[in-house]
Amino acid sequence: MKIIENGTVTSVKGFKSSGVVADIKGKKTGKRDVAVIYSEIESVSAGVFTTNKVRSKTIDISRDNINAGDLRAIVINSGNANACVGQQGYDDAVKMVELTAKALGLAPKQVGVSSTGVIGVKLPMNRIEAGIADAVKALSNDGGMDTVEAIMTTDLVKKNLAVEIEIDGKIVTIAGIAKGSGMIHPNMATMLGYVTTDAKISKNLLQTSIAKTTDRTYVVTGKTSDEKVLSLYSTTYPEYVNVELTYDRATGNLVKVRYTKPKDTGISEFGEGKLKKFSYAISVTGTSDTDETVPESIVKSAKD
Repeated sequence: MKIIENGTVTSVKGFKSSGVVADIKGKKTGKRDVAVIYSEIESVSAGVFTTNKVRSKTIDISRDNINAGDLRAIVINSGNANACVGQQGYDDAVKMVELTAKALGLAPKQVGVSSTGVIGVKLPMNRIEAGIADAVKALSNDGGMDTVEAIMTTDLVKKNLAVEIEIDGKIVTIAGIAKGSGMIHPNMATMLGYVTTDAKISKNLLQTSIAKTTDRTYVVTGKTSDEKVLSLYSTTYPEYVNVELTYDRATGNLVKVRYTKPKDTGISEFGEGKLKKFSYAISVTGTSDTDETVPESIVKSAKD
């Protein structure tokens, strides 16, 4: 495995992204806060989302669009979670999708949406609209790092990783970016993560693999929140030979390619003022439920 220096979601051929300043909070900080990730060709998409009943309406829209087909783009804003604001929150999320789709020449169902930040405050849609227009114009094959900056909230460092892996003599690229840390558990809580790859993989296998890998990877604290999502895109160019990713039903992992674990280390280590991080190795016997529950309980009960 080769780590790509400063790798991001645009390290994978066929993806463009951007991150622009829209002043979502109205404080003129100069921080990037609106981003777009865009696949130039048809892609396969999958995602896992928070199970919290009090959640941003962006979750429902993105889940529905992924279930209905495959995404070509995701629009993201930081600084405002668009949560706990009633029907207006849903209407604004739909508007974000529609604006992005129109600017890219896509159908709304091909666009996902994410919002992260302050809860209980309505989105400043005039700034959002301007930000989306600017973000689409700024799309670039080198825009990945701007996207990383745009999705950050309380993160202390940028969280991005891209690797190249050789499978049967062919090079596969897998890349990811993320934000959030203090509330990864339970069920992803406030984290956002986006993964891209040029490996060819079916939608069903992609969805099953990302769900099972997420279940076994993102466990940090015992908090919950309104948002979050881990989405994965896969594109394959005509000149690429199909790469079969072997899925082990017993472990719930991709045998030849595992993309989530390396990124998790950076998420938990640098976020929301965290001072300490520790890892653990525990041997247990019994059912798979026991294998997961015992270590989780020990970690969640750890003090200082």
